[in-house]
Amino acid sequence: MKKQPRTYKIRYKRVFFAAAVLFTGISFLYLLFHPVLLKASTIEVEINSEFKPEDQILFVLGDDKEVKIDGEVDTSKLGEYTLSYKFHQYQKEVKIKVEDTKAPSITTKNLKTDMIQDIEPASFIEKCEDATEVTYHFANQEDFSKPGRYEVQIIATDQGKNETKTSAILERCEDKQGPTIEHSDKRIEFKQGLLPDFLEDVSIKDDFDENPSLDTDTSQVNFDQPGDYTLIYIGRDRSGNETQKTRSLTILKNEELNQKIVYLTFDDGPSKNTERILKILDQYDVKATFFVTGNQPSYNDWLKVAHEKGHTIGLHTFTHDFASVYSSTDAYYDDLRKIQDMVKDITSEEVKLVRFPGGSSNTISKQYSPKIMTILTKSLQDKGYQYFDWNCDSGDASGNNIPADTLIQNATACQSQYINILMHDTAAKDTTVEALPKIIEHYKSEGYVFKAIEIDSFAPHHGVNN
Repeated sequence: MKKQPRTYKIRYKRVFFAAAVLFTGISFLYLLFHPVLLKASTIEVEINSEFKPEDQILFVLGDDKEVKIDGEVDTSKLGEYTLSYKFHQYQKEVKIKVEDTKAPSITTKNLKTDMIQDIEPASFIEKCEDATEVTYHFANQEDFSKPGRYEVQIIATDQGKNETKTSAILERCEDKQGPTIEHSDKRIEFKQGLLPDFLEDVSIKDDFDENPSLDTDTSQVNFDQPGDYTLIYIGRDRSGNETQKTRSLTILKNEELNQKIVYLTFDDGPSKNTERILKILDQYDVKATFFVTGNQPSYNDWLKVAHEKGHTIGLHTFTHDFASVYSSTDAYYDDLRKIQDMVKDITSEEVKLVRFPGGSSNTISKQYSPKIMTILTKSLQDKGYQYFDWNCDSGDASGNNIPADTLIQNATACQSQYINILMHDTAAKDTTVEALPKIIEHYKSEGYVFKAIEIDSFAPHHGVNN
C-alpha cells in the first residue's frame, strides 16, 4: 500500500512530460506554418499618435530584419488601413483602425448682440481643441427672437462622435446706437478734374455690426467749380441706425483741365547733352522733366540749373543696374533712397516723382525677382510716391545715333489730350537733341502747351508684366 503514491507520481510525471512534448511539438508546427507572431489581427490607434508597424511584431522564427511590411498608415486621418507582414512564403494582414476617442476641449464665451444677428452655436466658442473637425449644435431648440438674457446649452461633436456639452450666456438687445465715423484732421484738397479717394483715411466702427456701410454724399459739391465745400459721410449699421459726419474740402483751380499738354521727359541724365537740351527748352520757352540717375555726378550742376529754371527733377535710379535694382524690393528701395538723397542735395526738395528703370511694364525684372513689379507698383504709391510711364515713345532707347527724322516721326505720331514723351539724356543721344526742336514745333502748332510733371499730373501707367 505504501508504494501506490510513488506509482501515481511516476505516472503523473510521464503524463506531464508527454503533454509538454505534445505542446512543444504543436507549438513548433504552428510556428513552422506561422513564423511571425503579431500583437493582434486588429490594432486600434489614436489619431495623431505615433505608430510604428515594426513594433507590432511579437516573435519571428528567424531574423526579424527579413520581415517586409507593405502598406501605409496615416495617423492624421481617421480610417481603416491594412498592413501586410511578409516573411519568406508567409504573409499576414493586419487591420489598423485610426480612431478619435477623446472628446473636444471647449472654452466658451458669452455673446451680447443685436436683434439682427443670426445666433449660431459657433458664435459662443472662444477656443476648441480636438484632433478632428468639430461641429456644434444647440442642445435644445430655442427661440431667441425677443430681447433678453438666455442660457444656452451647446454640444460639440468631433468626427469620432465624441461629444462635449457646455453652456454660455446670450444677451440679446435692441440696437439704437449708430456707428462711429472717424477721419484725420487733414483737409481734403484736389484740383478740378481729379477725384481723390474720399474714404482713404476714414474708419467706421459699430458696437454690434462688424461691417457697417460707409458712403459719401457729395450733393453739395460742384466738382467743376473751384471753391470750399462740405462732404458728408454716412454710416449705417445692420439695425438701420445712421450716423452722419461732415468734412471740409477745397477744389483748386486746375490750369491743365481743358488744355492739351505735352510732358517732355528725359531719362538717364545728366550728361554732356543736358546743357544742350536746356538751351533748346529755353529757346522755345517750354518746361520738361528729367528722370535722373547717379551715374554722371560730374554733370549734376546742370540738374541744379534745370531745377532753377522750373524744370522737374524726377527719380529714375541711382545705378541703373537691373540685376541689382530688381533683385528684391529692399534692393529697389535702397537704390531709390540713394537717388532721392542725391536729388535732395541738389534741389533741397523731397522728390516723390518716379520712373521705373525699364518702365513698370518691363520684363527684365523677371530674371531677378518674379512678381516684383506687381509689388512695387502698389507699394510705391502706398508710400506716397507716384510713378510715370509714357504714352509716346521717341524710340531713342532702341539704339544710338538713330536718325533724327526717325525720332521726330515717332515722337510726333501721338494724339491724346495729355502726351508723355519718352526720350533719353545721355552722351550717346546726340540725335535726340537734334530732333527736339522739330518735336516741340509740331506740338505747338497743334495747340499743345508744355509742362513739367507735378505729383498730381497725368500719370500714364503701363500694364504690369511681372
